Amino acid sequence: MRSFQCKLIGITSWVLIICFSQLMAQKKPLTDEVFENWNSIPHKIISSNGKYVAYTVQPARGDGKLHLFDISSQQEVVFERGANPAFSGTNHCLIFRVKQPFDTLRKLRLKKVKESSLPSDSLFIFSLTHDSILKFANLESFKTMEESPLVCFKRKLVHKDTISTDSAQKYNSLKTKNSYSLDIFESFDKPCQSFSNIEEYALPKLKGPVAFVQKLPKNDSSALFIYQPSVNKAVKVFHARGKIKNLVWDETGTILSFVHSYDTSFRSKICLFIYRVNNNKCQLIADSTILSVPNASISPYYNPWFSQNGEKLYFAYYFPIEEPPADTLHLSEEIAKVDVWSWTDPLLQSEQLKNLENEKKRSYISVYDFKKEKIVIAARDTIPQVRIYSRGNARYALGKNPLPYYPLKSWDNNFSDCYLIDLETGKIRLLEKKVSDFASLSPNGRFYLRYQSNDSTWYALNLKTDEFLPLTKAISVSFALEDFDMPCSVPPYGIAGWTKNDEFVLIYDKYDIWKINPQGKQPPENLTHFYGRKNKLRLRYLKTNPDEIYIDMEKPLMLSGYSYTNKDMFILNLIPQSNSEPNLLTGGKCRIGNFTKSKDSENYLFTKETFQQYPDLWCAQ
Repeated sequence: MRSFQCKLIGITSWVLIICFSQLMAQKKPLTDEVFENWNSIPHKIISSNGKYVAYTVQPARGDGKLHLFDISSQQEVVFERGANPAFSGTNHCLIFRVKQPFDTLRKLRLKKVKESSLPSDSLFIFSLTHDSILKFANLESFKTMEESPLVCFKRKLVHKDTISTDSAQKYNSLKTKNSYSLDIFESFDKPCQSFSNIEEYALPKLKGPVAFVQKLPKNDSSALFIYQPSVNKAVKVFHARGKIKNLVWDETGTILSFVHSYDTSFRSKICLFIYRVNNNKCQLIADSTILSVPNASISPYYNPWFSQNGEKLYFAYYFPIEEPPADTLHLSEEIAKVDVWSWTDPLLQSEQLKNLENEKKRSYISVYDFKKEKIVIAARDTIPQVRIYSRGNARYALGKNPLPYYPLKSWDNNFSDCYLIDLETGKIRLLEKKVSDFASLSPNGRFYLRYQSNDSTWYALNLKTDEFLPLTKAISVSFALEDFDMPCSVPPYGIAGWTKNDEFVLIYDKYDIWKINPQGKQPPENLTHFYGRKNKLRLRYLKTNPDEIYIDMEKPLMLSGYSYTNKDMFILNLIPQSNSEPNLLTGGKCRIGNFTKSKDSENYLFTKETFQQYPDLWCAQ
C-alpha cells in the first residue's frame, strides 16, 4: 500500500485548501450565493502515454477553467472557459473548446435571442512540446483519432443579409443562412486544409483517411469525399441527387459505410453503401429490394457500425409508416381524435401512447458478412431485441422476445423468450421460454449463462453438447442479493466477465469473486481467497480498458473494495497466478470513483472525497 500511496499526486487539492480555509476563517449561512461557488469536475482525461492530465473546474454559475497538468514536473497551465478536452493521437497537442463568457450569453438570453443565434464557441489547439497555440472561431464540433495526429473540426460560417448596431436585432432579427466548413489540422508546421459546404464528416477510431459529405448547389445533390493525409488530397467517390448521412469507418480506416436516399427527408428510397479504400469503389449493400423482408426499408434511425475485426457490418431495417394525407377541408377542431383501447391489448393505453414515436422508429438489427458477401437478418418482429457480443466479433447473438408476456408486466416480472441467433447462417434456436432473470452468452458463444432465482444458482448451457450444468449449487455462500427487500424475484450480485476462450466465468458473491469453469472440469475457486469475506469488503473488478472483450488472467487485476462495516473504500491489486490475497493499494475513509487508466502506461486517474473533502482528482502509478 505504501509504495502505491507515495506516488499519488493530488492534482486538484488546491481547490479544497483555498475553499476550506475561507470557510474556517468565517462561517457563512448556506445561501444561493454559496451554491454558485460550488465547483465540479465534469471533464477529466489522462493522455495515452500517461504524462498529462486535463480536467475542467466548473462552478455552479459562471465561467469554468481548463487545467493542463504535467505529471512528471507537476506544472500546470490554466485556460479560461476551456471545456471538452482531448489529446491528439500522438500526444503532441491538447484540443479543447473555449466557451463564450457566461455573462455575455446570459444578457443575450434575457433579450430573447434564440439559442441557434447565440455566438458559437471557439477551438484551441495547444502544443505540448513548444507552447504554441492555434485558435479557430465558430466551432460546431471536433474529432480526433487514437493513433493519428489529425484533428478535424467543423465550423459555422454565417452570412448576414444586413448590419445593425442593436444587439437584439444583431442576433435575432437578421435573416441568416448558415453553412459549414471542415478544417483538418495535422501539425503546427503545415496549414490547415479547409473544405466548404460540409454536412457531415467521419474519422476512423485508430487512424486512416477522413470522409466528409459536401452539399452541392445543383439538383439538390450531395457528394462524398475521401481525404488522404498521405497525399494531402480529397477525392470525390460518390455523387448523387438527394442526401448522404450516417458515415462510419471501421477501426483501421479501410472500409466506410454510409446511407443515401433520393428523398432528403429520408422516408423512402434509402440505400446502404460501403466504400473500400483499396479499390476506391462504392458498393451497394442493401436496400428495400435486396432485403428479404416484405415492406421493410433501411432504417435511418440506427447508425451502422463495424465489428472490431472489420469482418461484419451491423445495420438495421424498419417498417416505415405512411402518414395519412393532410385534411385541408376541415379545421383541426372539426376532426375527431379518438384513442381506442381494449382489455385484450398487451400494453396499457398510456404506455402505448408514451412509446408511440419510438415504435414508429423501431429498428431491427441485421448484419452484412464481408467474407460471405451476404446479409443475415438477426432481429425481426417476433425477436425484436438482439444483443451482440465481443464488439461484434462473435458468431452468435442472443435474441429476446418479450411480446407474449407484455400483459404480465402490470402485476408480475418482465419475461422474455431467449433465442440463439447464428450470425453466419441466420439459423435461430429457442434456448428457453419465459425468462425473467439474468441471461447472456459467453464472448465466444460457447455457453449460455443463466441465473435462476428460484434456487439462487448460476447455470451454464454448453451450446455444443446441450449439457445444462449448475455452477454454484455446491458452493456454500449465497449468490443472490442478501439484503434485497422488494416483492419480486431476488437478482444476483452479477458477474465480472469471462476469461480468454470462455475457459472461466468470474462470478460475484456478496464479498468475493469466484473463478468457475463452465464445463465443470475444475472445482470452483475463490479468486480473492475469501479476503473480502474475512474483512467484510465487497470486492469488484475494475475494467480499466474500455475495449476489453475478456479478462486477461495473465495480468494483474485492479479491484475496488467497499467496507460493509464502516463504508470505507479501497483500491486493490490482485495477481491471479500468485495464489495470494489481493494487495491493498490506497483508500480509507473516503469515496473513490471515476477510476481510469492511461492506454499505454500504468498511470491511473481517480477521485477521492469525503463529507469534508472535495472530490479531488488524483493520479497514481
